[in-house]
Amino acid sequence: LKLFPSVGSSSSSSSHPLGFLRFFLTAEKKKRRQEEGPMDLRDSIQRQTESSLLLASHIAISEAREVNFVFSPLTVHIALSMVAAGSTGRTNDQILSFLRATTNEELNSLSAKIVSLILADGSTLGGPTLYSANGIWVDESMPLKPAFAEIVKDVYEAEAKAVDFQTK
Repeated sequence: LKLFPSVGSSSSSSSHPLGFLRFFLTAEKKKRRQEEGPMDLRDSIQRQTESSLLLASHIAISEAREVNFVFSPLTVHIALSMVAAGSTGRTNDQILSFLRATTNEELNSLSAKIVSLILADGSTLGGPTLYSANGIWVDESMPLKPAFAEIVKDVYEAEAKAVDFQTK
């Protein structure tokens, strides 16, 4: 999973038009977060914002130069967090790195707060109304682990389904 090969490379730092948006997670910062214990919500939100800005800068540079383009960093974050919850090994490490998280539990905790505070509120307090629907669909040849389906349902208020991609 290589998301953005050109963004963040040291050879392009001076020519990168939005270079100020590039962020690097140092080993010391990661170590400090691990030693601090429970996730600090502000820190997690800051790191989620950093990954969103990185994504936005990449899209602005490579994809949306000559067209109108809209995307939702929040939706991308939640979708990748759900995928991280079901991934292991290198894939999981890369998703955690991109989302600036140290563990799946950190992502699940932040996403649960986002879902409960922002997406699942349902109230109309005079502000804009935001609806979001998320889910995970995998080919039925890859059975879903019950623990993963439970995390998707309970944390993300979404659904995980195994479907037939071969004949549909």
